[in-house]
Amino acid sequence: MAQARADIEKLTEQLADAKRERAHREQYEALARVINEHPDRAATLRCVARCLAWGRRHPLQSRRCLLRREIGSLDQELVTLDKRRDATDAGLSLRTKQFQLLLHTVWDLQQQLEEEEAEQAAAAAAEAAALAEAANGADDVDMAGGADEDGAVSDHADDGDDLDDDDDDDGGYCLDT
Repeated sequence: MAQARADIEKLTEQLADAKRERAHREQYEALARVINEHPDRAATLRCVARCLAWGRRHPLQSRRCLLRREIGSLDQELVTLDKRRDATDAGLSLRTKQFQLLLHTVWDLQQQLEEEEAEQAAAAAAEAAALAEAANGADDVDMAGGADEDGAVSDHADDGDDLDDDDDDDGGYCLDT
């Protein structure tokens, strides 16, 4: 139990140290961002040299020098933003084209499915009509000349044969009574 408490105290201290280290790192990164926003030493020295060449007493406080530095940094930012915009526009254009292609493909597939369904419906309707016609034709033949279930004309009625074939159920007429 005492060992666990000692471990907890030790881990609590390590946690506090880690939090402090993290806070220091975040402060360092914030300062690094602020520092990186300003021009480097070489650019500042060039600006100072230009201002001195013009006869200014306080080159770093010279309004013109400060404005030029600001314009330079804004130009760099503008170039960066233009490149970013162009890359984003290219990506958006590509995605738009891909989406249009997807929609076109889906539309084509729907059209094909509708055509196939229409063809199947037409084939089913034609098959049903053929079956109905065959059924009507078979009824006509059956009544007129004695056709069996298959549509074949039976000669039992005209044969004069009075033999009854009980095994043969062909739907024909038999005069055996």
